Amino acid sequence: GLADFGDLLAPLGVDLARSLGATRPGPAHASAQGSAQGSAAGAQRGPGERSVLNVGFGMGIVDRALQRRGPGHHTIIEAHPVVYEQMVKEGWTAMPNVTVVFGRWQDVIANLGPFDAVFFDTYGERYSDMSAFHETLPRLLNPGGIYSFFNGMCPFNLFFHGVACGLVKTE
Repeated sequence: GLADFGDLLAPLGVDLARSLGATRPGPAHASAQGSAQGSAAGAQRGPGERSVLNVGFGMGIVDRALQRRGPGHHTIIEAHPVVYEQMVKEGWTAMPNVTVVFGRWQDVIANLGPFDAVFFDTYGERYSDMSAFHETLPRLLNPGGIYSFFNGMCPFNLFFHGVACGLVKTE
């Protein structure tokens, strides 16, 4: 079931069984119910049939972990040209079950989905950008899908990080 996607993030320090209430800066997450627009529930798909989206390749840590779990299809959105160039050199654009979409998520997201799991970790964006992304989740997630994000808001001030986490919880 979808627990496999939750399990894949555990080595990265993400416990998908927890709620959004992180106690220190770092990964935060939520299990989200996808909209009725999704195809068959992801929980009914077996290994190798599930689809996953990662927004923000960065160093590729999450995407390598996702590939070890063997998704049926893996979509990556990356906006930074130097990172994208490195992805091409490493062969990500040639992998048979991977689609790499170059561009800002805001510009390409309308043509993607739905997915069984979505991970969001962009660099250099504001809370308002993440909030706008959250508005796309009902369309992006299959019923029973899993959403996780890296919460790097206010990472150097525990008080303000707590405020940011509280703000995200209210969504």
